[in-house]
Amino acid sequence: MTRIIRVELCDECPHAAGSRSCRASQWCDEGDILSTAMGQGGCDLYLSPAARERFPFGVECKRTEKLSIPAWWKQCSANAKVEKLNPMLIYRRSHEEALLVMRWDDFLEVVRKNE
Repeated sequence: MTRIIRVELCDECPHAAGSRSCRASQWCDEGDILSTAMGQGGCDLYLSPAARERFPFGVECKRTEKLSIPAWWKQCSANAKVEKLNPMLIYRRSHEEALLVMRWDDFLEVVRKNE
């Protein structure tokens, strides 16, 4: 799932890993957004300092049928805090669209930046 999220963030940038490209190519350089290895501690996406400036979120990705949102959010929040990022949880069940969980204040900040 983290690879899919990374590809969505960087699907038009020739610098993104895997020769994909990035909608955010104005700030994306090679290695700016990378998937971490499964089972590795911390956030599921590695963000370079340049990527963090534009996308300040510690992402936790889950793909499973059984929902455990409170436990996932606790993990996501703890990992994001270590990285000094805002927590963002993305999860998906089979044959369903991906859904995103984030703090309301973080959402409002994103909306305000884009006004």
